[in-house]
Amino acid sequence: MANYIVTKHPEFFKKIIPGEIAIKKSIAFCSLEDMILPDKIAIDTETTGLEARKCEIFCTQIGTGENNYLIHMYDDNYVFQDLIPYIDDKILVGHNIQFDLGFFYKYNFWPKRVYDTMLASKILYNGTLERHDFGHVMQRELNVTYDKTEPA
Repeated sequence: MANYIVTKHPEFFKKIIPGEIAIKKSIAFCSLEDMILPDKIAIDTETTGLEARKCEIFCTQIGTGENNYLIHMYDDNYVFQDLIPYIDDKILVGHNIQFDLGFFYKYNFWPKRVYDTMLASKILYNGTLERHDFGHVMQRELNVTYDKTEPA
């Protein structure tokens, strides 16, 4: 499994990700054209706020089961419209993807096949569980601890 940063400016990331960390975490750089995407992908956006009408996408993350792509969409780099041709015909899987869809619609992207793991969790447990956030679903369904904290 490899992790890719998709950017027009690898020099920026090379300044903040030391070489030994890039090697340890298997981080490489590529362009949108270099991505290898199967028919079904996991997708998540990072945004400047919660309101799609007022805020912007600054990063999109795609997981394929083999590779992870972090797509830099900030400053004079890629914009979301650049990504659309690569994901338009894909099955998109996301956790609380309703949030991401608000931003997709803003950019006139109307995905045809979408699966929401948070909604699936709520349906599967039919009100018997209260926690359906990403961390709890990962722990409960896959026995994977999801932790965003950085090691000291």
